[in-house]
Amino acid sequence: MGISKSNRGWLLFLFISLSLGALLRLIWGLDIEYKYDEQFMFEQSQTREFWEAWFHSGMLAGVQIPNPGLSIAVFVALAKIFGATTPPELAQAVQILNTLALFFLAWFAFSQVEKQVRESWLWGTALVCVSPIAVLLQRKIWAQSVLPLFCMTLIFGWHWRNKRWGAFLWGVIGALVGQIHLSGFFVAFAVFVWTWAKKYPVRWKYWLVGSVLGALPLIPWAFEILSQGKLRSIPASGLDIRNLVECFWEYWATDSLGVGLSYSLHKNEFFQFWKYPYFFNSPTFLVGIAHLILIGMGLKIFFTSLKDFFVQVKSKNKRTQLFLGPDQPSTSTLEKASFWGFGPLLHLTGVRVTRHYLIMTFPLEWVWLARLALARDKTRKLLPWIWGLQLFVSALFLYYIHINHGALTGDFGPSYRYQMESGSQE
Repeated sequence: MGISKSNRGWLLFLFISLSLGALLRLIWGLDIEYKYDEQFMFEQSQTREFWEAWFHSGMLAGVQIPNPGLSIAVFVALAKIFGATTPPELAQAVQILNTLALFFLAWFAFSQVEKQVRESWLWGTALVCVSPIAVLLQRKIWAQSVLPLFCMTLIFGWHWRNKRWGAFLWGVIGALVGQIHLSGFFVAFAVFVWTWAKKYPVRWKYWLVGSVLGALPLIPWAFEILSQGKLRSIPASGLDIRNLVECFWEYWATDSLGVGLSYSLHKNEFFQFWKYPYFFNSPTFLVGIAHLILIGMGLKIFFTSLKDFFVQVKSKNKRTQLFLGPDQPSTSTLEKASFWGFGPLLHLTGVRVTRHYLIMTFPLEWVWLARLALARDKTRKLLPWIWGLQLFVSALFLYYIHINHGALTGDFGPSYRYQMESGSQE
């Protein structure tokens, strides 16, 4: 049976998107962030053995407790597999890992996802390939940055949860992702609760065995946490005004739209970036215009979707679907578990929620945006423009970092290439 014209079109578009996604992650490999976190991870990757790292704790998390050891062990493994002996080489290993995650996602969206939501997953794949925030976070020597491939493996196992091997895989990966970054525990818990609430057929015994096996390396870490006597104070209250403004859902929406680079560049420098590109030494402000257009298109999609939201809220049956997802397609449950489960759980902990915590929801932010846009013809037409504008912003962002040897005042810091050329490797 041949491939339909529509499928051929999608295969071509996915090929283009994946090629661009790989290029955006791999280009200018010497331009990396190399602050304390990245330096710590690199040094650990060169001085520890895999099992030694896994069964010990990692660096201190934002909630002032050490991360589990797998957060370091994964970089020890990458350094050995790719023969990485310098920070740029280790960063390149992470970038390759995330490129593989994109191909995994494209295959899953094209061949595994239910037909009812396949188009939203295909568009979500195309968008995440060129997303500025995804490109930024998937080039780093950072525990969170290795999560996308694990997220896709968890989703794949969950998708086949009615099979013994699928339930087991879901259980194992669900226990491991939180050992890479603590946010993984919250997502794994939310997915479990939503799956149980939907009463999907699951080989629960195999899921439990996988979960227990995956959790065994946590035992030394748990004893270390208990030996502290009490948890250290949490640095930011959930009632902090910043947590009310910069919240999970704001990051979810801006990530998917591609307007979140203020996370890296901060304040004044973010608006310096808006002036790019320069033409004959004169700013064109095209990056800024692209941001404003993206925000405008996003607002149109969101406000248009509010009608559907209120219809579902008023109806008891549809209200259940709004928060738990329909029985079919079941992959919608993953989106609901992340949006209504993971987000509130993070805020209930009282910690300040930051943008990089949402890496654990890969690729659901972009699938969500695509689903909302595809609901109506007038917003469906916006998706190619959103894709093109995000590609434009991502490319200009990497160019901005490259020609400036890093962000001058933001977190990106001087690139490792600049430090090496100037004779300093601090």
